[in-house]
Amino acid sequence: MKMKKLIEYSWLEETTDTRGNIESVERIQKPYISDSPVIEVCLKQDVWDGSGSDFGYAYLDVKTKSLPSHFDNGRKVPVKFHKQVEELRK
Repeated sequence: MKMKKLIEYSWLEETTDTRGNIESVERIQKPYISDSPVIEVCLKQDVWDGSGSDFGYAYLDVKTKSLPSHFDNGRKVPVKFHKQVEELRK
């Protein structure tokens, strides 16, 4: 029997030092535009297939207030998350 993939999404807030090294990561409920140069907001995708997890990250572009079309692992970012980010432009 083939195992069904489990996919979970979560918004994260990453705090970095001045060299870009991640100092802390916290889950957040909704995306927001950060004015701080050391805070990045991203959408994390966790795909579990029964043998392990594959993570993908899509970082919110603060200048354009948008998400990329794909996660860094090549999977497409679902439309519902683009819609959440569009709300920030209003």
